[in-house]
Amino acid sequence: MLLIAGIAFFIKAGSLLTVPKSATKPADLIVILGGETGARSIRGLELYREGLSSQILLTGIEYGELQTQQSYLDWRAQFLISSGVPKGRILFDLRARNSWEEAENTLELMKHKGWHRVIVVSDPPHLRRLDWVWGKIFKDSGIEYSLSASHPSWWDEKKWWSNEMSMKFVTMEYLKIGYYVLKY
Repeated sequence: MLLIAGIAFFIKAGSLLTVPKSATKPADLIVILGGETGARSIRGLELYREGLSSQILLTGIEYGELQTQQSYLDWRAQFLISSGVPKGRILFDLRARNSWEEAENTLELMKHKGWHRVIVVSDPPHLRRLDWVWGKIFKDSGIEYSLSASHPSWWDEKKWWSNEMSMKFVTMEYLKIGYYVLKY
């Protein structure tokens, strides 16, 4: 029975990390989380073009030397600007180093600006942990969040083990979920 349960979990591991799709409502801010290959920025741009928000926040300087960290945000900003997003509509979170801090800093910004709704963009296998993190941090704040999945070419939740990138992502997400449950 344990072997059957283990096999079933392995097969469904990718699907279990995704969050059921919900309707995306207009928001005060679109947050495009860092640690991406470009798919998150593309999804954020789509939401912007759909008129769901006029402000975009770029986050995610997880690692690296201080001198190079701004460049990580700059390539994403340049992509958005070259795609028609006015430079003045792009904000930067230069402090967050992980998903927990991204949520905390976004909540602080939302309160400071008097905003009430945010759309958070990330890759599908990241959404389960994000839902838990943002739910904890935004609880009782009066500010709503919704999650929007990017569409990375490397992701197939039904065959997540079929390519190296998705296999690494799924493995790391389960480790990070365990870490976050223990730490927070």
